[in-house]
Amino acid sequence: MILALGAAAALQGCSDRRVREAADVADSFITAFFAADYDKAAALCSDSMRARVDESAASVDAISDSLEKAAFLELSAELEIHAGEIYEMGQDSVIVDFDIMVPDELEPMRNSVVVVLDKAADVWKVVGMR
Repeated sequence: MILALGAAAALQGCSDRRVREAADVADSFITAFFAADYDKAAALCSDSMRARVDESAASVDAISDSLEKAAFLELSAELEIHAGEIYEMGQDSVIVDFDIMVPDELEPMRNSVVVVLDKAADVWKVVGMR
């Protein structure tokens, strides 16, 4: 019985570490994404999600008015990001909720990041954001 409890505790510790690793990837991604550090954000993504990040980067690059672009980047730097609930959706999938506080707004923007383990590379990759 003691061995069974020890094994269960070891598995729980492994699961907790794995979920924490996935949540760290989600946090790094959303922090980079909302800071307009699209290269860093894209490096944490699956190929399909990388395409979405590249579209966001292209939209920012397309802002022709330098003052407007500077205002966007300044606002991005002032955002406060707070991690919320972490949901383990199976052994290889985690969803992390985030509240993004925009200056002068009362309610946060709510986002969730979906992270999946790429078993071939043994790394967590962001596959979605909603």
